[in-house]
Amino acid sequence: AQLQQNLFYPPPLLISVPMKRYLAHLFQLTIHRSSVMVSAGIVLTLASFVPLGWCAWQAYHLFASTVGASSALDAASRLTPEAFNGFKRQLVLASAIATTGLLMILPIWWAMLKALQGCSKSRTASERALHHAKEQLETIINTVPANISWVDANGVFMGVNHCLADSLSLSPNAIVGKPVNMLAGNAELAQFLNEFLLSPNEVEDRRVEITIDGEPRCYLIGVQKYKQGKAAVSFGLDITECQQAEDALRIAEEKYRSIFENALEGIFQSSTDGRFISVNPAMAKIHRYDSATKMIDSVDNIAKQIYVDPNRQQDFVKVINERGTVESFEYRSYCKDGSIIWTQVDARAVRDKKNQILYYEGIVQDITERVYREDQLRRQLKELQIEINQEQRKEAVVTLTSSNYFQEVKQEVAAINLEEFWT
Repeated sequence: AQLQQNLFYPPPLLISVPMKRYLAHLFQLTIHRSSVMVSAGIVLTLASFVPLGWCAWQAYHLFASTVGASSALDAASRLTPEAFNGFKRQLVLASAIATTGLLMILPIWWAMLKALQGCSKSRTASERALHHAKEQLETIINTVPANISWVDANGVFMGVNHCLADSLSLSPNAIVGKPVNMLAGNAELAQFLNEFLLSPNEVEDRRVEITIDGEPRCYLIGVQKYKQGKAAVSFGLDITECQQAEDALRIAEEKYRSIFENALEGIFQSSTDGRFISVNPAMAKIHRYDSATKMIDSVDNIAKQIYVDPNRQQDFVKVINERGTVESFEYRSYCKDGSIIWTQVDARAVRDKKNQILYYEGIVQDITERVYREDQLRRQLKELQIEINQEQRKEAVVTLTSSNYFQEVKQEVAAINLEEFWT
């Protein structure tokens, strides 16, 4: 009976006080863990005790076969005290081995629980960060004043932002899952997206005309593939105002270019170091150059190659730097063939935001004929003045000789005997 009690009801020595405290502490640690982690630890622990259980089962059958009994209870009743004490020592030793194995398994279990807990925390933190990043990205995409969409390889919308949905007067859910061909009145955009999805290009952009609320608008569409070409994201920016500004600028440039090329007066831009930046054909023609390009390439020192009197060029620079403009500034100029002409310039200084002079620009006129006519007119006026003076002297002589005083003097002179006067 004592043997049966010791076999089936082990003494308290086998479960010591430190062991109880250890198991209590372990219970305190595991009670706050997730059920998945605790279950995994229990499964691993039980798996580690499978060999021990197998050994105990083998020992039990060995004990029964040793004493030759038909059952374990019968074997226990036949044991002698010496055999019982030996069996008891073996049982205590097995218990000690089991306790030692348990104490070795528990730290491993604890380390596994901590690792699982760390993985769980890391996964939870990653999921939270991913969710936060997703919310931020959605907020940014829906805030951007541009049409953004995602399409799969079949040309079906996988997602759109609020800007695109608002431009089509639809909700985002009404667009998702629909093909790009649903864009009624925007066949050019649908064709571009379909062509891009079928092409091997990874990135492409194009200006596309899109109808919004019955009004044609110009959009710059950029698309890029991802997921190894199985999907694409598109970005559409309304550039209607920019396009209109570009058209207006192009028209203005064409008008200016036409005026610049066809003007009868010479038009130029020159740098502060004495070189021409640009000249029109009339400017080249005035100075006898074959073309504007040849004049720009040939003249590298305006003061020496254009001005006959370099001091006039210094006067020009001084006045335009002080006043910002010069008007009706006349000077003599050299032509390509060495001839000299008279020119007149009206120019201004172009400055930057810091009031530094960038270059000069102005209009030049050939006034050679006018100067010659003025010089000829001056000579004619001088000659006429001489003739007028001669006529005036003649009139004065006639007036003098016809006066009474002159007649009296003439009579008195005639009455004088010169021979007697001189003797």
